[in-house]
Amino acid sequence: MTKTNHFWFFQFVIRLIGILVFLLLFVYPIISGWLISSGKMPLGVTRHFWMIELAQTYLLRLLGALWIFFLGSCFASFLNVVAWRVPRGRTINGSSHCPDCDQRLSFRDNTPILGWLRNNGHCSNCGLPIPTRYLIVEFILGFVFLGIGTIELALGGINLPFRTIEKIAGLEQLIAAPQWDLIQLTSYHLTLICLLFTLALIKSENLKVPYSVWITGLIFGTLIPLVWPNVSLINWNWSTEVLSADRFSIDQYATLGIGLVAGAILGFIVNGFDRRFVPEHPYVFQKTFISEAVASLSLVGLFLGWQSALSIGLAAMGVSIILTLFTPRAIWSSLSTAVFASTLFHLVAWRQLTQSGVWPSAQASVLVTLLAILSFTILAWLKAKLERIEIPESTNEIQTEA
Repeated sequence: MTKTNHFWFFQFVIRLIGILVFLLLFVYPIISGWLISSGKMPLGVTRHFWMIELAQTYLLRLLGALWIFFLGSCFASFLNVVAWRVPRGRTINGSSHCPDCDQRLSFRDNTPILGWLRNNGHCSNCGLPIPTRYLIVEFILGFVFLGIGTIELALGGINLPFRTIEKIAGLEQLIAAPQWDLIQLTSYHLTLICLLFTLALIKSENLKVPYSVWITGLIFGTLIPLVWPNVSLINWNWSTEVLSADRFSIDQYATLGIGLVAGAILGFIVNGFDRRFVPEHPYVFQKTFISEAVASLSLVGLFLGWQSALSIGLAAMGVSIILTLFTPRAIWSSLSTAVFASTLFHLVAWRQLTQSGVWPSAQASVLVTLLAILSFTILAWLKAKLERIEIPESTNEIQTEA
């Protein structure tokens, strides 16, 4: 398989960045240090040091951004495998291979984004096309990682409620002076993003959510706060202060437990109106599968608190209705996709939402919370009614498989 005509551009950019890294971060410091120590540095050159230092700073920021983007695309590549294999009862152990010829992919072919572009979206062995979905998914999660990383790391957590915004110069501080509390918070939030992204990928193929994916999310959502207690920000009560960073405290257990239960209850409300998942009985769980509504909203509540579960659930209902009305394919109107998008918005605007007083949060009144619950219930009923009207064939198909 020949390389694409446009792949040369990516090769050129990578090589250019490599040359700049070598010259600015290795060659220049060695040569300038030797000239200064030996007294042979021309005076005219010292006047332009600030330009070189500025170039080094921006290069470090570029490297930090590329690293975070690449990390997100790597997770997307892995989550693609999880979303394809686990619902079909297959193990995620073993290397990636072509679904057509079953040939094991080499490291070059398996490199996120670049591997797909290098082979023009075809298997290097059999030549059959590889779905563009893999490339799109890797780009999406790469940019999501970059966006969340920039807001919470490079900008000092300007989106995080009840916290003092850290004064950070940029992504280069991840190397020079890492803020471990922000790194822990960002890692925790990106873990939730990856879990919700996996649920959205599974539902995009019209598959059911396995218990194992949900339980894995529960394990991560519970253990990480026990190791890094500062990742839980909003207390379960109406306090406007950051949750105390004490391991195994009553407040910590209450915050995690109430958030999990609240999110699950919201999922039950959705399932109460949605007859596609449980056509004959009201139970949510079916053998080895779990409702996407319960899975996604309970994970949001566990990771971000019951207040966030309610606000994200409310926004997700609206997004899901819009997707149902204006997208031609029913799979894109899945609640998992809406919850994923709403969680991204919530994380970006979290501080502003909690300060508004008109959004369900720790600073909102009880009346606002009750109105949010009522609105969520109405939108869940409306979503279920619209889906029964718009996609009756899909409904019957899912009922047959259940």
